[in-house]
Amino acid sequence: MKQDKKSQIVMIDLMMAMFIFIVLLTAIMLFWNRYTLTANKQIEYEEAQFMAYQISDLLVKAKGKPLDWEKNFSNVHVIGLASSDRIISTSKVTAFLNISYNNSKKILNIPYYDFSFQIKDLGGNNITALYGKKAGEDFIISLRRYVLYENEKAIMELKLWK
Repeated sequence: MKQDKKSQIVMIDLMMAMFIFIVLLTAIMLFWNRYTLTANKQIEYEEAQFMAYQISDLLVKAKGKPLDWEKNFSNVHVIGLASSDRIISTSKVTAFLNISYNNSKKILNIPYYDFSFQIKDLGGNNITALYGKKAGEDFIISLRRYVLYENEKAIMELKLWK
């Protein structure tokens, strides 16, 4: 009889230990999955921020490739809107707005993102704009750069979202 009670206690201890182990393992897996999702979203957001900064920098500081791409935008390799640093060319903006939205995404190398582009006066009124689709965005990155457009101070705003 004494042997049976000892074996029953050992079995109860074993079952309790297994139960605690399974609960802890489940909790660790749930926290790990949650952490992984949060970390992936943060990485994706930071990558989009970096891309938006590079694109806005390219648009306001570079002339594009070829330099006179606005004259024949069928073979544009790099879109740059500047005639010089932060001085935006009206003809390049017009050409940029005439490129189809999907082609501009392709040239800007952002196939998985949507974007909008605006030039506003300092009062916030739109001077010119190009808008992308607004469906199911996870986040929006918005960058504003001060520029000179048509000899007036203006704000170039770029928004990038997924």
